[in-house]
Amino acid sequence: MSRSQTPRVTPGGYRFGFDQEVAFQIDGVTFGLPRSKVQASGFFRALLEIADKSSRGEGTQSNPINLNKFCKVTLPQVKAFHKILNDRRFEAIPELSEQQWIDALRLATLWDFECIRAYIIKNLKNTISDPLYCIQIADECDIKEWLRPAYARLCARRAPLTASEGQILGLERFAALARIREEALWARDSSLMDSGRQRQARGHSTASANHHRNSREESWDLSKEEQAFLWRIDGAQDLQ
Repeated sequence: MSRSQTPRVTPGGYRFGFDQEVAFQIDGVTFGLPRSKVQASGFFRALLEIADKSSRGEGTQSNPINLNKFCKVTLPQVKAFHKILNDRRFEAIPELSEQQWIDALRLATLWDFECIRAYIIKNLKNTISDPLYCIQIADECDIKEWLRPAYARLCARRAPLTASEGQILGLERFAALARIREEALWARDSSLMDSGRQRQARGHSTASANHHRNSREESWDLSKEEQAFLWRIDGAQDLQ
């Protein structure tokens, strides 16, 4: 590593000194992001255009771009995102909590970092244990491939759906999931599981088509009971 590439440490503990690194600041803490990575984001490209036209020389360590002026983000969110971006430069998987991964996902979505977003989704998808929270994050960050497995987990859950969960899901989804749970319970209690399997076989072509359209769902860690709900979910128009 050349002298110009030797990292320097800011009071916040973040490395600087790599070629073509742009400095940003949030809540008084300065972060360095590679210009080549930053330019992958429409949000940051616009900021850099403003900085390049400015006579104040913004974007340097001595005069970082203040993110607080341009978007509502928190310091923990930026720390998590910065760690993922920085560690990926050295091909290392960052050690982060579930919440830190989600914080970084929100910023990757907000700032339109498609590659970082895809990387976070891949590492995060099987770590969110609460299916309702998974649905919330999927709705917020527009991750449609998370919904179907999360619906299945919610349907297979022993505890009934609650009114507060209905507020989060919305009336149509809440009613659809409640109906699916009720149908499965009725079939089980009435000893009609064989009939249910026949109906499942008749609906297999629809389910298979959905599986092909959502090939990334195949790696979800679903129990057999959770998997059994997928064909019902595929047939529910309110969940499409």
